[in-house]
Amino acid sequence: MAIWGMGWIALAVAVVPSLRGRPWPLAMPVFFVLAGLCAILVGPLRMDCSSILSAVCKSRYDAGAASWHFYAHAWLSVGIKAFLLLTGFAFARSAWPSRLARLVLGGALVLLAAGIVTFFLHDSFAPYQGLEERLWALVAQAWALVCATVLILEATLEPGALRVHEASLRRHAPGELAAS
Repeated sequence: MAIWGMGWIALAVAVVPSLRGRPWPLAMPVFFVLAGLCAILVGPLRMDCSSILSAVCKSRYDAGAASWHFYAHAWLSVGIKAFLLLTGFAFARSAWPSRLARLVLGGALVLLAAGIVTFFLHDSFAPYQGLEERLWALVAQAWALVCATVLILEATLEPGALRVHEASLRRHAPGELAAS
């Protein structure tokens, strides 16, 4: 988990140069750093038992009788998910009004809706609760891959083309479509 968290922090450092000159340039990197810190902290704060596999453990958890590190692990896990979700909204704001920003915003809204649905229906997925966590981890890794790909594309643009692109973003008011 610590290595995974350091990976999110490294991605935050790597994404900073590509966001310079855009609105809210540090919002996305800050959310990546917060997700990374949560991931680093969640590793040593182990759960007492598995509330997914053990009915006794689940009843202890529901009664508030588990250890403090059990609850810290659960809340830090929620923090990782929330901060990674917020990176999508921050990136959409930074890249607005581009087509990519609208696509990322749509994806973030779908993930938010899916997160809300699975939160309320969590107990109905009893035999598949571990699968739900692993699917979310897969989505997080896919998001990292998308961010890394955008970084590579931004880095390979010729400086003149990048300046023209950034200038076109600054010329247009928010909500107005930029010329491609």
